[in-house]
Amino acid sequence: MKRSHAIRLVLMGTAALSLAACDDNDKIEVGVFETVEQCTVTGQYSQSQCEQAVTTARVEHQKVAPRFANRQECEAEFGDAKCTPAPENTSAQASSNGGGWFMPVMMGYMMGRMMGGGGMMGQPLYRPQPATAGAAGATGFSNARGETVARAPGVTRVAAATAVPATSPTMARSGFGSSASRFGGTTAT
Repeated sequence: MKRSHAIRLVLMGTAALSLAACDDNDKIEVGVFETVEQCTVTGQYSQSQCEQAVTTARVEHQKVAPRFANRQECEAEFGDAKCTPAPENTSAQASSNGGGWFMPVMMGYMMGRMMGGGGMMGQPLYRPQPATAGAAGATGFSNARGETVARAPGVTRVAAATAVPATSPTMARSGFGSSASRFGGTTAT
């Protein structure tokens, strides 16, 4: 083997290890829970931290939950009886657009230390239905942008960008999280 070829292989291997190390450093530890009790049982968070995070997540849920033009679209993504009218629904909206906006029920919350060492953050989580017919179980927990956060409750590590809360409501036309172009960009008026 030529010396230049060997050097290239070593450099490629070093680059791959560097990327893997950066990838791991970009992750933060968070808790993903359905209830305050699940949160406190871990022993990593106090009762008040868990309660504060779920309260924050509920407030954020009203602001950032994905919106659907009708209940059928929402239930196609999240399952039967897993969607509710969005808070901005009014009688006039419901009659003018065939039902108003609907959003999924909050199925859990994510909590962890805010960037920069500040307090605890709380973020609502949702459980979309499996993408394929006949698949067993739910797909896990997803944030308001449709990014999968965890498959089951507990403490886990996620990409820092995934833990950043959504900033504004988005209206999903179809395919919760299926692609950025299909999920975001439209806002309610």
